[in-house]
Amino acid sequence: MHATQQGWARRLAWGLGLGLVLAMVATAAVARSDAAWPIGPPEPEPAADWKVLFEADWSQPNALERLRFTDRAAWRLADHEGRRVLELFQASRFQPPHRSPLSLALIDDLRVGSFVLDVECMQTSRDYPHRDLVFVLGYQAPAEYYYVHIAAKADDHANNIFLVHQAPRRKIGVTTNDGNDWGQNQWRKVRVRRDVAEGTIEVFFDDMSKPIMTALDRTLGPGLVGIGSFDDTGRFAQVRLRGPALAPSPNQ
Repeated sequence: MHATQQGWARRLAWGLGLGLVLAMVATAAVARSDAAWPIGPPEPEPAADWKVLFEADWSQPNALERLRFTDRAAWRLADHEGRRVLELFQASRFQPPHRSPLSLALIDDLRVGSFVLDVECMQTSRDYPHRDLVFVLGYQAPAEYYYVHIAAKADDHANNIFLVHQAPRRKIGVTTNDGNDWGQNQWRKVRVRRDVAEGTIEVFFDDMSKPIMTALDRTLGPGLVGIGSFDDTGRFAQVRLRGPALAPSPNQ
């Protein structure tokens, strides 16, 4: 091999080796990023102006300032196995105008249309068919909002996507599964994804590759987003909301 050819070969080998090293570093960085957020790797953001609108840090003294509760007395900040969490620890005394969830914590300063909500949560009630946690979207008022009800067993009043619209809640899910195992003292990963223009709502439970329930409804537009339970208890370790902020909340 001529000296010129040998020089090109050495440079090519060096370039390939550097490329391999850079790829390994990038992979490691992604792995560390994913590990920092237990829900799983973030989805590609559908628009350039999407950003993290809310990310809970329950260790901060002002951690609850952005939340609105149906019954503040039912909620507290607590430590669980070395983690600071928001805990729904007792029954709410809130009386809704129609049959609908009793215990809600809403992000009070954002009205969002399309969004992705990621939550790491633990159900702490006894095991029974309607054992649940709920996830609120499009909240306009106590008698106007959607909620996702993830329960142990599906029926007409459980484990579905519901609409509260000046009447008792009614299910609007197009697809759903038979129920979900909350387990005992187990953290679960929940993702709710809404496209307000298309009217779609998708819900994921631990497996982020396939939704456990879906809905198609355009009754309500942008609104508040939140967490809670119909009438049970639970813990919430991480809450992250991504999307475009559309307008201040009605309280501002």
